[in-house]
Parts: sequence; structure tokens; C-alpha cells
Amino acid sequence: MLSRTGDIMPNGDLVPSSAHDGMAAYEGEKGTTILVRNHENGTNSDYPVNGKKPWSAGAAGDTTTIIVGQNNKVIDQYVSSSGTIRNCAGGATTWGTWLTMGETRDMGHGFVFEVNPLDPENEMSRTLIRDMGYFSQEAGHVDPSTGIWYLTEDASPSFLYRFTPHDRSQKLGSLQKGGILEAASIDELPAASASQFSTRQKFGIVWKKINTEIAQTRC
Repeated sequence: MLSRTGDIMPNGDLVPSSAHDGMAAYEGEKGTTILVRNHENGTNSDYPVNGKKPWSAGAAGDTTTIIVGQNNKVIDQYVSSSGTIRNCAGGATTWGTWLTMGETRDMGHGFVFEVNPLDPENEMSRTLIRDMGYFSQEAGHVDPSTGIWYLTEDASPSFLYRFTPHDRSQKLGSLQKGGILEAASIDELPAASASQFSTRQKFGIVWKKINTEIAQTRC
């Protein structure tokens, strides 16, 4: 057991709600492991993520970072981003940061933010990546061979998205330069064949561009 809700962190803050969800582990210095985890809180929680620089006031979710030593002893833990809602899954980048995603569209939330676990609550963690879309974000994963991200949605209906960054260098700050977001659809079938699917039948995928120039309002 590394961290429990209500434990006191070294800076005196309490460990946020146990609604822990998406998490990633990174290799740290001197044999340490860096864990960054989501807290899937809404706007109310007995143990909210009490950040010093929240993106949105009144939002109780986001991420904490835990530094673990070789003996599995917690060396440090702290809030690394704050001020979003229902941070469910997310995705680890190839350059050591974490994409935290809001599984909601309530009160203008539903964007992707990039968190540097070793630079808590920096400006980047409060800068939404607008071109990665505004929807009930679930999880994301990058194809390291191309730099293209694939995103999932938790809503009804839900879609599979792909995000092609303008800058595919896979470096810190590259996603903030924007990109193209598309949703997957299958080739249409003749109306008479729409329900006549068969085992191992194949369909072509059509990627349709999404307009990400939308307005949003924070709580």
C-alpha cells in the first residue's frame, strides 16, 4: 500500500479521494519510480484535489504524483495538476508526461491536459489541448512509430478518434502546437445489406475531420 485517501502528504495536504483511475509509471533518478495518477472526482468530494493553481475553481479532480524509492517507500507525493472533473483514464506520452482526460462535458469540461509529473501545476498543465477535442474523454494512446494519438470516448454514442499533431517530434510541448482530429466511420453498405453482416467480413475505415473550434465555459 503506497497511498491512501486522507493520508497526510509531506507538504501537509491530504491525499485526495480514492477514486483513483488512470495511472502511469516512469523511471526516475537514482532508481526511483514516478507514479502519476488520476482522481476521478466531480465538483464535490470529501477529499478533493486541493491544488494551488487549479484550471477551474470548484472542480475536485485531477492528478497527484508519487515518488517511490527502490524499497517501495514513498519519498514524496503532491498534487501535480488540479481543477478538472472526472479524470478517468488518459495516456502516457513517450517523453515522460501524462495526458489527463475529463470524462464529462459538464460545465465546459471535457478536454485533454498534459501533466509533467516533475513540474507540478505548471502553465502547461492548465492549458487545454483544444485540437484533441471536446467530448467525454476516456483514454488515449500514441503510436510511437508515427506520433499519431488514438482516443476513446465514454458517452452514448461513443466514437474512436485519431489526433495527428502538427508537430510529431514527440517532445515536450509538441501537442500544444495543435493538430487534426478525426473520427472513425465505416464504409456505407447498400441499404438492403445493412444488417447482413457475416463473420470475418471487412469494412473500410473513413476518417472524418472534426471541427474543434468550439466555445467552452468553465465553472
